[in-house]
Amino acid sequence: MSASGRYDNASFPPANKIGLHHNRTSITSYRNYFMYSVTMIFVVITAHAISGCMSSTVQIEHAPAIAKVPTATYPNCSSDRKDRYTIIEVPKIHDIKQAPQEFFSLLHQAIMEEGRRRNIYNVVPSTTERDKVVLLIMFVESWRPDVTQGGTTGLLSMKLFLIDKTHHCQVGQTTGHGKIRHDPETGFNHDDIHTIAESAGWFVGITLMHDP
Repeated sequence: MSASGRYDNASFPPANKIGLHHNRTSITSYRNYFMYSVTMIFVVITAHAISGCMSSTVQIEHAPAIAKVPTATYPNCSSDRKDRYTIIEVPKIHDIKQAPQEFFSLLHQAIMEEGRRRNIYNVVPSTTERDKVVLLIMFVESWRPDVTQGGTTGLLSMKLFLIDKTHHCQVGQTTGHGKIRHDPETGFNHDDIHTIAESAGWFVGITLMHDP
């Protein structure tokens, strides 16, 4: 991705491993790293921890089904459980509209690697654990391909949600967008993939580690 965007840090209220070390040094280092990421193109528009509807009325489902359910069906979490989460579960990205499938396989892998590199939570593609788990679920909101580039280069907009796996309620959400570039010889641009993965990690950290 070209550096045509920046993070809107002011819109975030109160980042991936993860082995739980919520000491002030880890949190400060993690935040400071992302404060220098203002040149990234994958722009985080909004993120907020949400409180609202009671989660006890929501029927529990198994994890594979969660990733396919429209996030609009999830109520807002009625209690703050952010301190309990030690695992970030990252299901594969299913709802990609007409965007190129190969890109999202690479993105999913990059997000997993970014989470493990950060070493703050335990980032996994799936787990049987429930109580200490928050899911990072991503959906393509829109894809505008560049027809002059064969349809694999274009503008991507995504929604990112953090869902409490036990209560099936929204912990936070954000929107991001950026340009995805593809070269017939070298494939998708590595920087574009890495930028989105870092953006996802930044969203997780700001949502779960920010002091309200």
